[in-house]
Amino acid sequence: MNVVNNIDNYIVVANEQVDNVLLDKTVTFDKTIFPLDKDYSVPDEIFKELYRENKDGLFVLLDKFTQSVIGYLHCIFLTDEQRDKYLIDKDYLCLKNIGFQLGNNNMYFYTMAVAEQYRGTNVVKILAKAFAKWLYDGTKQGKNITFCFSDAITQQGVKTLYRMGMIPYNANKSVEKDGMVTFISPDCLDAYINKILNTKIKGER
Repeated sequence: MNVVNNIDNYIVVANEQVDNVLLDKTVTFDKTIFPLDKDYSVPDEIFKELYRENKDGLFVLLDKFTQSVIGYLHCIFLTDEQRDKYLIDKDYLCLKNIGFQLGNNNMYFYTMAVAEQYRGTNVVKILAKAFAKWLYDGTKQGKNITFCFSDAITQQGVKTLYRMGMIPYNANKSVEKDGMVTFISPDCLDAYINKILNTKIKGER
């Protein structure tokens, strides 16, 4: 497949703009990245349940012409109780997205993934920039991220979180093998957001 490295060929649909049809397509795409036979795969209904009441933090990248999903990024926002419980027992059934709210927010950065043939192209930057701008605009409105964490389950995930400026939550846990490792962002992604917003994408106006 020939990948068109032109930002005009892609569109990001985000947050409440993601209707249930597109959510279903995103869940189907998710299974091409995280097959159900893998230990770290999340059942379809769990993915959907995260955004049943609030779609804040859901970004889907589409091919503008075919309307096919070629990537997605999603995070969720948690109460202090949800955050603390999840950090202890890793029970994703306790997670519920309460949305990006005025005041302090706990953000769980869930996943950023694109189809294999698009990796290393502009599409990753398009997705990341839409996310970064949304967070930046939110902070200007008084929505503050005061705790940010994520889980890496593959070595590629570990590399991605390091590039985002995150560090292991437990310094004694090995990150050299596949398996869930929790990372936190000491500056709540502030440096990453600024870096992405100042990154010029080829073809960007």
